[in-house]
Amino acid sequence: MQHRKVTLKDVGRESGVTIGTVSAIVRGSRDRIFYSDETRDRVLAVVAKLGYRVNPAARSLREGKTRTIGVMLDDITLPFLASLICAVGKALEPHGYSILLCNMDAASAARESLLQTFARGHIDAFMLAGALTPLTDEDILAIHRRHVGLERAPDGDPRCCGSHWL
Repeated sequence: MQHRKVTLKDVGRESGVTIGTVSAIVRGSRDRIFYSDETRDRVLAVVAKLGYRVNPAARSLREGKTRTIGVMLDDITLPFLASLICAVGKALEPHGYSILLCNMDAASAARESLLQTFARGHIDAFMLAGALTPLTDEDILAIHRRHVGLERAPDGDPRCCGSHWL
């Protein structure tokens, strides 16, 4: 049996408030819609009861952000890069961001597909980690203006070589 996805409309109907009020309560916003603590508690109880989950695509459209950071690695097996990605993920999680991880050791066609995914705006920023020598500055700026670059020294020791938040 397939369950229908619970919507803001369902929560509003069940709790006796408008969709806008439900949306504001779920987002934790009181900027444009005022509601009492009693209303908030009632709506949040219905959210829990019905199992409502925020639709990330709808949130992305509303906010103009995907809450996703793209990370391009040239070798995910390097311990430093694995540790770095783990730390980045832990730092982003409390802010509601996730990581889209791309191992650039892939074949050329797969690499192009991943770069196009990034360039189409499915991310808010990206991080380059590792040598990634095939990428020129123009390639990088074509992917996204907001990025951080971290490279390895020729002997394989990791070192920070620059960051660019334009």
